[in-house]
Amino acid sequence: MIHHAKQAAGKLCPSGYRRVVGWRWSLAAGWNACARRLKTAGMEMVLALLGLGSPPRGDTVLLASMNGLAGNLARMLQVLAEANWAVRLVVAVPASLVAETRAGLSPAESRKVTVLAQGSPAVFRAILRSGFIVVTHDVLRDTGFPVPRHRRRRIVNVWHGIGMKRHWLLTDRDRRAFRWQLREARRFDVVIASSKADAQHNAAIFRKTDSQMRLTGLPRNDWLVSGPSSYTAAMQRQHAECLRRKAGRRLVLYAPTFRAYYAADSRPDSIRRSPVLGEEAGALIDLLARQNAVLGVRLHHYDQRQADGILNPAILNCGHDEYPEVAALLAETDLLISDYSSVWVDYLLTGRPVIAFQYDRDVYYHKRGIVWDERCIFPGPVVESMDQLNREIERLLTTGMTEKERWHYELSRRFFHEFDDGRAGERVAAVMRDLRKA
Repeated sequence: MIHHAKQAAGKLCPSGYRRVVGWRWSLAAGWNACARRLKTAGMEMVLALLGLGSPPRGDTVLLASMNGLAGNLARMLQVLAEANWAVRLVVAVPASLVAETRAGLSPAESRKVTVLAQGSPAVFRAILRSGFIVVTHDVLRDTGFPVPRHRRRRIVNVWHGIGMKRHWLLTDRDRRAFRWQLREARRFDVVIASSKADAQHNAAIFRKTDSQMRLTGLPRNDWLVSGPSSYTAAMQRQHAECLRRKAGRRLVLYAPTFRAYYAADSRPDSIRRSPVLGEEAGALIDLLARQNAVLGVRLHHYDQRQADGILNPAILNCGHDEYPEVAALLAETDLLISDYSSVWVDYLLTGRPVIAFQYDRDVYYHKRGIVWDERCIFPGPVVESMDQLNREIERLLTTGMTEKERWHYELSRRFFHEFDDGRAGERVAAVMRDLRKA
């Protein structure tokens, strides 16, 4: 009855109905936001009060990420497990990943590491004891708690990638999101960076001073530089599986970024998906077969569900379920196709060619925005159609990069990577050790 009355009111006076509903929705959203702020402030106050009687210990490190133990965090665990000063290590991951994370620990790590579910009482207690908290996004989402500042606790952000897009305080979000991100950014004592340019980007998105930035390189790239001998046991299995699936062929990997504005849009699926995932992929697959190559697709983990049921059987699904650590996959990739994702920046350390396939450039630049001018820094072809993409793939697989492209490639590599010695994780650990002494 009430539902039918609402429908009738909407038909009789649509504009007035929308105003009333919009006003009620705004009021409800305001109350919900206020309740969340009060809850966060209350939890922060409790943590601060409990911290007075249980000061943090400098030899205890909490590593937390809402995406699980992977990337920079996994490499830091590998390094800290061998550090003498880090006596106790605690890893906080989503509850669904706890068992898998425990099973993936090496025998040496198992003796020092405790794996807990983020947001649990055990993580609450670990926060009180930890002298260091290492996160990949922000403290609240990674640990499940609004950790207050403490003079004996240091929060280190090993940000999950080299910045290409507008993030955090560089975005055009509403005031509520801006205030939340500013509050979270203030919790970070140190933010790492891969190069001087990356340090400037991270200082801007988190409102940090130069003294709070540390030029270390990204820990996860240690694996890409050092090779399989430095891999974890799980990564070695992933690497072996990649070699088996390649079967002597060259791997052309397509790794696009996430398009959040499409996910919330009413556009049809044919627009949301890249042409590489549609009917136009047939010509590309035939081209690669003639070149003794195979196409692999690694979608953003938020988009992984799109791959189910739509990938051509001739395409390898190289998603996060198959290869949680992208380094094991990039090491065996002969040509990378990206768009606005920063994965191509990591891939520069391999010295192999890259292509940017930006079929929706105008929309993406307007909706999300790019920090760096890719026309200047991208060291490879930038194409917008499948015909252009096929031509460039065939050229690079046949003749390789030109002399000009190699020069541009090295310039971009130096712009984004200050180090290529495979010791970024050790430098981050050294930063933490120095902060412990301060």
